[in-house]
Amino acid sequence: MFRLRIKKAFTVVEMLVVVGIFVLIASVILFNSRSFSNSANLQNVVQDTAMSIRKVQGYALGFQNFQTQYSADQLQGFGIYFGDFNTTGSPWQKKYALFADVDFGTWGIYDSVPGVCGAGALLLNSECLEEITFLSSEKITNICVSSNGTSNLIGVPVFNGSMDCLVSGDAITIYFTRPRPDAQFCRIRQLASNVCESTVFGVPISDVSIEITAANNMKKIITIWNTGQIAIK
Repeated sequence: MFRLRIKKAFTVVEMLVVVGIFVLIASVILFNSRSFSNSANLQNVVQDTAMSIRKVQGYALGFQNFQTQYSADQLQGFGIYFGDFNTTGSPWQKKYALFADVDFGTWGIYDSVPGVCGAGALLLNSECLEEITFLSSEKITNICVSSNGTSNLIGVPVFNGSMDCLVSGDAITIYFTRPRPDAQFCRIRQLASNVCESTVFGVPISDVSIEITAANNMKKIITIWNTGQIAIK
């Protein structure tokens, strides 16, 4: 008498379905992991940049002193410089500089010497205290100024003539005069690099917004008001 033995096993179709499910789950996990990583990196870069602005503000309030190198009339305050981020390949897309506002020329203008940075280097006619570079993929993608608190409306049309954004070749400094916490602004245009432009359409700049973008196109904006207030959105 013969007995028919039936062996149970996966068919090719069943195997493909199982493998497909595993691939789908792995893809979702990987996507979420990358998204979380990009979001976390962006948040860290934005927070560090805001803290750097607070740092120079604190310097101006008296927490940092270079009186051993400069007299009181030579050192007016401290600032932060955002350079020409709009030009293709510009290193300033991924860095900014903290500087001491020394009377080398015009107040509020960042005077630097290539490759020279640090407190000791101020003696070499460079105001650079420190350069901060983004170590991840984030970069500065826009900087706008306004006269009525609308600079953070980056990408939103503003028709009231109170907001303007930096173009290729432009730079901006945010600086604090000792011993005051309120911020002042200098827009430096490409064709007039030694001129501090503190107005937008003839009205004093009230705020500056800096847009930082992650690899996945996620964006955050830091806004600095002339009162010294700093916000992130």
